[in-house]
Amino acid sequence: TAFAEFQAIPTQGARDWEFFSLEGRHYLAVANMVTVTALPALNYSVDSAVYRWNGTAFELFQSIPTLGGRDCEYFVLDGRPHLAFANRQRSTSDFNVDSVIYR
Repeated sequence: TAFAEFQAIPTQGARDWEFFSLEGRHYLAVANMVTVTALPALNYSVDSAVYRWNGTAFELFQSIPTLGGRDCEYFVLDGRPHLAFANRQRSTSDFNVDSVIYR
């Protein structure tokens, strides 16, 4: 059988998705990269997001500030959950940004 659309989730230049389960709950994180404010202006200061499954749909659980969000990864280290977001750029010419790990 073919897949049918189940849910639309708003994104802003989405670059990566990461599904994970934590303490019996299911999450879907998205790394958002860019919005277009007014051509040719690009805004790389865009929130990425973590959505939580409520039993029928994914709903916004947490906004994560990112600068040209490029990737997100969930991992467990020393028994503790972590979620990393790789940031790419602050502007079209400034690529000197830190990436962030949350726990």
